Amino acid sequence: MTIRVPKQKIETPVSVLPTESFPTRDEVLGLQVRLRQLGFYFGSVDGQLGPETEDAIRVFKVARGLSDTPAVDDATRGELASAYGS
Repeated sequence: MTIRVPKQKIETPVSVLPTESFPTRDEVLGLQVRLRQLGFYFGSVDGQLGPETEDAIRVFKVARGLSDTPAVDDATRGELASAYGS
């Protein structure tokens, strides 16, 4: 599905998934989706943990008052749940 706002020249593809198919915070894909929608990740949402994903995790963690590491621990998952809603 694509959302279009012609007057603003905006066209954005959107994917809609059933709740049970949405990737969890424990999956790299789930991290990428959440970080992208929160404005921290701009790379490919491909489920691959690379430098862009690690940088986004670091920036998100620092913004939320956590350590400057790419490690995704319980505190990171908790902050993602708080910021994203799931």
